[in-house]
Amino acid sequence: MKQLAIFKIKEGKRDTWLSWCHELEARKDEVLLSLATENCTEEIWWMAGDFVVCTTEHTAEHVRDNTEISDQHRTKARECLELVAKSDMLFDFHLPN
Repeated sequence: MKQLAIFKIKEGKRDTWLSWCHELEARKDEVLLSLATENCTEEIWWMAGDFVVCTTEHTAEHVRDNTEISDQHRTKARECLELVAKSDMLFDFHLPN
């Protein structure tokens, strides 16, 4: 199952959010273990101006992970981002390899 979420960066929190994203890159091994626990095969974040878009793909129902990195991520997201909209995928086309 694929999902998309759109967030607005809260006033004055852009640098804090970008710093957190760089920290996640540096802690990639922890992030990947967390994703595996959550049944998540892919999580992609983009930034466009004052907005952030996140897409995720899960192989099964999402399982909440309570590792340190996940707790920190949820805390930082609440601090820096305001949810604008969530969406479920309508269709997904791929050309055969």
